[in-house]
Amino acid sequence: MIKPNKDQAQSKVHRSDSSWLKPHSSLAQIKFRSKSNSAQPNFDLKSNSNPMWLDSTGAQSNLKRSSPTRIGSALSDSEPVKVFDRAANLTNNQIINYRCDPSEKWLVLIGIAPGAPERPQLVKGNMQLFSVEQQRSQALEAHAASFATFKVVGKENPSTLICFASKTTNAGQITSKLHVIELGAQPGKPGFTKKQADLFFPPDFADDFPVAMQISHKYSLIYVITKLGLLFVYDLETATAVYRNRISPDPIFLTAEASTIGGFYAINRRGQVLLAAVNEATIVPFVSSQLNNLELAVSLAKRGNLPGAENLVVQRFQELFSQTKYKEAAELAAESPQDILRTPETVAKFQSVPVQAGQTPPLLQYFGTLLTRGKLNAFESLELSRLVVNQNKKNLLENWLAEDKLECSEELGDLVKKKAFVKWPPESDDHTLLNAGGIRARLPFPSANNFKVRSSAAKTGQIKEVERVTRESNFYDPEKTKNFLMEAKLPDARPLINVCDRFGFVPDLTHFLYTNNMLRYIEGYVQKNSAFSGNFNLQNLLILTSIKADPSRVMDYINRLDNFDGPAVGEVAIEAQLYEEAFAIFKKFNLNVQAVNVLLDNIQSIERAVEFAFRVEEDSVWSQVGKAQLREGLVSEAIESFIRADDATQFLDVIRAAEDSNIYHDLVKYLLMVRQTVKEPKVDSELIYAYAKIDRLGEIEEFILMPNVANLQNVGDRLFDDALYEAAKIIFTFISNWAKLASTLVKLRQFQGAVDAARKANSSKTWKEVCFACVDAEEFRLAQICGLNIIVQVDDLEEVSDYYQNRGCFNELISLMESGLGLERAHMGIFTELGVLYARYRPEKLMEHIKLFSTRLNIPKLIRVCDEQQHWQELTYLYIQYDEFDNAATTIMNHSPDAWDHMQFKDVVIKVANVELYYKAVHFYLQEHPDLINDLLHVLVLRVDHTRVVDIMRKAGHLHLVKPYMVAVQSNNVAAVNEALNEIYVEEEDYDRLRESVDMHDNFDQIGLAQRIEKHELLEMRRIAAYIYKKAGRWKQSIALSKKDNLYKDAMETCSQSGDRELSEELLVYFIEKGKKECFSSCLFICYDLIRPDVALELAWMNNMLDFAFPYLLQFLREYTSKVDELIKDKIEAQNEVKVKEKQEKDLVTQQACLNMYAQLLPLALPAPPMPGVGATSMGGPYPAPPPMAGMGMPPVPPFGMPPMGTHFVNVELRIKFLYELCFREQRMDGSWMAYISPSRQV
Repeated sequence: MIKPNKDQAQSKVHRSDSSWLKPHSSLAQIKFRSKSNSAQPNFDLKSNSNPMWLDSTGAQSNLKRSSPTRIGSALSDSEPVKVFDRAANLTNNQIINYRCDPSEKWLVLIGIAPGAPERPQLVKGNMQLFSVEQQRSQALEAHAASFATFKVVGKENPSTLICFASKTTNAGQITSKLHVIELGAQPGKPGFTKKQADLFFPPDFADDFPVAMQISHKYSLIYVITKLGLLFVYDLETATAVYRNRISPDPIFLTAEASTIGGFYAINRRGQVLLAAVNEATIVPFVSSQLNNLELAVSLAKRGNLPGAENLVVQRFQELFSQTKYKEAAELAAESPQDILRTPETVAKFQSVPVQAGQTPPLLQYFGTLLTRGKLNAFESLELSRLVVNQNKKNLLENWLAEDKLECSEELGDLVKKKAFVKWPPESDDHTLLNAGGIRARLPFPSANNFKVRSSAAKTGQIKEVERVTRESNFYDPEKTKNFLMEAKLPDARPLINVCDRFGFVPDLTHFLYTNNMLRYIEGYVQKNSAFSGNFNLQNLLILTSIKADPSRVMDYINRLDNFDGPAVGEVAIEAQLYEEAFAIFKKFNLNVQAVNVLLDNIQSIERAVEFAFRVEEDSVWSQVGKAQLREGLVSEAIESFIRADDATQFLDVIRAAEDSNIYHDLVKYLLMVRQTVKEPKVDSELIYAYAKIDRLGEIEEFILMPNVANLQNVGDRLFDDALYEAAKIIFTFISNWAKLASTLVKLRQFQGAVDAARKANSSKTWKEVCFACVDAEEFRLAQICGLNIIVQVDDLEEVSDYYQNRGCFNELISLMESGLGLERAHMGIFTELGVLYARYRPEKLMEHIKLFSTRLNIPKLIRVCDEQQHWQELTYLYIQYDEFDNAATTIMNHSPDAWDHMQFKDVVIKVANVELYYKAVHFYLQEHPDLINDLLHVLVLRVDHTRVVDIMRKAGHLHLVKPYMVAVQSNNVAAVNEALNEIYVEEEDYDRLRESVDMHDNFDQIGLAQRIEKHELLEMRRIAAYIYKKAGRWKQSIALSKKDNLYKDAMETCSQSGDRELSEELLVYFIEKGKKECFSSCLFICYDLIRPDVALELAWMNNMLDFAFPYLLQFLREYTSKVDELIKDKIEAQNEVKVKEKQEKDLVTQQACLNMYAQLLPLALPAPPMPGVGATSMGGPYPAPPPMAGMGMPPVPPFGMPPMGTHFVNVELRIKFLYELCFREQRMDGSWMAYISPSRQV
């Protein structure tokens, strides 16, 4: 739809790719592919095979995928002009946006392309920024961009900014950024600092991306809109995030600025037009409290004149004032939102500041700041004028008044009246004098001040002067003056009448006089006009005035007057509730539609309207009558009226009303009429439905075979929903919708046909519907056919099973599942579900099924069912197959009557993870199978704690039961096992086993065992007790026990092992006392190392047992002589070693001395002198005589002539000395000791 201008509305349908109606513009943007020229008033669309955009400026840009960008006028004959070539990064991109800055010096083109291979779902954005002045482009990555202007402090002109949003991926990391950059910044001058911020996308929007960006120039905010409907709001100056939310559940593809409200429009995929704007009442409190950004809150409030920051602004003003920063305080007050600081209190605050010498007073700084930013209010104008007048600077006051910087007030006029005479700039030939409260000013009307003078005169009540000027002067703007006088609403309308009458504003005047009820001026104006009878406006004014002032005269004016605006006056009459007059007006002007509307809507007489319609016989009139009848519920009458009017436009309302009233016979007639002119799917669809409602199935079959545009699918669904199944069957059969046909046949209980239709539909939903219906109808054969097509779907299997079971069809369900085992698409769910059914309804077949198909079962599910149904043997088997040996062992022990098998349990128990189950198994076997407990323990021997097992058996009093087990594990030398076995051996009087146990395993309470058996009635037991005492080092107890039992050998061995001389000698005494001579002799032999020889000889001599001691003495002598020989040998070897060492040392000294002497006498070649003390020369002279040998009581031996004495003689000498000492000790000095020396050595 295109509207070229406001005066001539034209519409035309175009086939287009997309369109955009730009707000506040008279043109539409259309993207299209035109094939031929089409002429239309004031709007020419050039033929072009490439897609184009037409914007509100008339610019047309060719944005073909690979072509250059061209700009031209859409409303002129000029050809498009190439602007720039598309950059390489936009090749094969879909162009989604094209923008230019207000100065048209910068252009930006946006395109999108498929994402990177590692993340194709994230669309890539590309941007080309082009400078018109520099004729250069820059390629960037961005999805959306827009231009903005911003006034930088210290810079005269606003800066042009480019804002763009991007979402990129690099090495798997997604980066989303918003950039704000100044374009054309000049070095060395103040500029906008580059800003950057993150776009935070929620996890559910990881692949979302920006598609549009709009700038709110009113609030200096950036709106970033994404494809999935997310809205990001950022501050333009700081790039601070302000807000984020989802504004549309559907993708957004088009946005436009809503400049007047500082927001934007958006269109989503559903065609919804969205308007997003700032909530002025809450944004500042939200930023200050929720975002905790006080600086941004104040900035927003100042920029947008928003509420919510009053306390912050006042607080900041107080801080600046207290810091004597008066200039900053003045600027803050001037920019304060909603002028909250521009109050008398603020002026008084600046007035109270003392003026420093040489400095500008703070009050003047404040007023100066206000003047640079706009107009002063009444109080500020008065105070500033007071300062100027006091300083006699009238020229300043005149300039400010001329620039409209001051707000006029009565107080200001009084001040000027008292203090000054104001003269305005240069006079002209045509001027007038204005007397305003005693102040006369000569005012030239051609100047811009004339309007201000009239304004002042009007406000000060100088109506006569205003009337004279408007009547006589030609030097004023008529349009501006008219508007001012209308707004002023002076009590005297003559100035306005003068302007409107002189410059042709009579329609505006009549409207103004009428709306303000100025009857006196209307009558006067009408009377002075001589052409009253033929003046269109004046006739309108007269009738309108009578409508408002004297309604009784209206009908007379209507009958008498002909040149008035009938439609407009009729509407006014309706507003004044003069309905008969309005009907007469419309009928007089042949406005039959408006006339009948008065009868219907105002007079509310359908009968008169029908009568009027019969009289005029106009289609449009009948249409209005039909609409009214339809509103009143007269459906049949309305249908007849619409048929008379041949009006097919109201078919939607007619259809709705006929359906509500169940009037389908008349509806068929109406729809047949409508089909002659309208080809709408709604019409044909409703006609089929109406045929079905009146049971005309034959007409339905004929109709659908003819060309039609009915939406048969929707019609069929509607028929089905309304239980019109026969008609629905016809429709669904015709359109081959087998799924719906199957549902329909089910409703008609035609189950075989439903199965056939379901087979064609081959839909799980359809199969289920038919299957369940067959089950309900007990058509189990057909139900099984359907079921086999359902159970192959894992997700639908359980639903089918539940449906059968809820209706008690257990056998049929089992048959269905058994049949399903042979299907090619048979899956684990079928085997499992059959197992579940066996567990519930056929337990005798469960174990066989489990063993056959254990690898195709969902074992956890079947485990739960077997547990519920208490099938313990099967449950155990399933646990074993699922490697849950702990649960298997527990089940066997808890339900042993059904689940226990010894061989199976042994295989299971060694695989459990919980060691406590070992001991639970021991208890279990102890209670239920004690004869097999050793077999169980045999497999657990490496896993159990033997001490704990023995403790269990001990507490149960059945240690003997596990004797084989303990014998098998005694090699581990566990104390509890050893003690238990020793206890059993004692009880059984098995001293051989006990002795073996004590010998091989010492980890037990030895003393305790010895104490228990030392008084045993069996000698061997007591002997073992003595043996244990001996092993424990309790020698005396062991010897005492052996002596008590006459076990002398044991006693002697104990003494020998004890190493205690005292015990051994005491045992000798014991044997002497007992007269045990043989034992005495044996004890000397066994305890040989411990018994002292003197004690032994003394005891033997005193008790006449020398003969029994003689072997001991022989042994003793032999041992001691051997020791002496060894000592002598060692001594001689030591002496020899000393002599050899001394000789080596002497040789070394001699050699060294010779070397030294040789070195001294070498020059003289003399022989070396003999060494002192040497009896011969160095070359073989005689040695000195050895010292004489003597000792051992022998005379000295001559040095020569006697054979040398060897070590043999020395040994004999030492032996003799030793034996002599020994015999002396034994008091045998009679020389009998010589008998101990062998004859060969008696010297």
